[in-house]
Amino acid sequence: DGCQRIELRVLISITGAVFLLVLTWILVPEHGLVGLAWAQIGQGILILLGSWVLLQRELPSLTLLSPKWRYTLFREMFQYGFNFQVVSVAVMLFDPITKVLMATFGGLSSTAYYEMASRMVMKFHALLVSANQVLVPQVANLNETAPDEIRKIYRNSYRIVFFLSLPLFAGVAAIAPLASELWIGHYEQSFVEYSLLLTAGYWLNTLIGPAYFVNLGTGSLRLNTLSHLAIGILNGVFGYLLGLVFGDVGVVSGHVLALVTGSCLLILGFHRDQHMPLAGLFPAEDKFLFFSCCLGLLMGWWTFRSLEDSLVPIVNAGLTLAACTIPTGIAFWLHPMRRKIVSRIVAEIGRRASIASL
Repeated sequence: DGCQRIELRVLISITGAVFLLVLTWILVPEHGLVGLAWAQIGQGILILLGSWVLLQRELPSLTLLSPKWRYTLFREMFQYGFNFQVVSVAVMLFDPITKVLMATFGGLSSTAYYEMASRMVMKFHALLVSANQVLVPQVANLNETAPDEIRKIYRNSYRIVFFLSLPLFAGVAAIAPLASELWIGHYEQSFVEYSLLLTAGYWLNTLIGPAYFVNLGTGSLRLNTLSHLAIGILNGVFGYLLGLVFGDVGVVSGHVLALVTGSCLLILGFHRDQHMPLAGLFPAEDKFLFFSCCLGLLMGWWTFRSLEDSLVPIVNAGLTLAACTIPTGIAFWLHPMRRKIVSRIVAEIGRRASIASL
């Protein structure tokens, strides 16, 4: 990551996953779960050695053990790592607390439907979050060489995330009835309600991704840590209080409210520290796309309710998704950011092709 060779890290990860699959196929039939444990150990060893070999190619002067010692660097890394551990603990407790509250106020079936809805939404959420991670090494480099460029990087990244997240999460909301039919076997209202609430919360949480990773790149983790602590504490408080009043839906609402509150603390604090106007949080170029996504969701809801009793449920769910896709897809296609992204991708492919031909 520090050498800005993200593709090498991805290559190692994919190779490790394939190696785990092969070892599992060989060892598990004879040794059972112990064989799976050995396969995971083998995967870890492969990733460690492969990462070291590729890192030495990028940094030839790197040695296994360095006799050099600088206290200032150690203290900086220790403080960075300590904040990272606090964040990790807060993240680790976030989802289990919600599940405990769900089991208390909604029962095991509600907890299972929440788990399914959460997994579905988080898979789409991870698409944009993982893509944003490439900011960290770039921002770290700029922080040492050209700190004034960080704002520009942040603004460009935020505009792209805002543009991509709108149709993505509108699609997640529209696909919830169809996912219920395919995954559960029938329309489950609890699953759909949880999905819609989580979609709204994680859409707003996705927007803080650029600020979050810029902070990681600059080493300023105060807002990141504060955000995670607020989310973790408020999740338990809001979930319990709203669960007492509204049951399982109240717990999920508290989960989302805590997520949104913590996210707002981070992004508002980031804009304040960087002296950036809050008007930039809603780019003018995305207004048409935003209202088109809202229109698409309304059309999808109207379609679902109108045809609820007259069609096969899975057909109705499919038509709901189609009704939402039409206005959203048109606005997405006409958006100027789409043309910029496509032109950049085509130019990059051409550049790599020309380098390979040489």
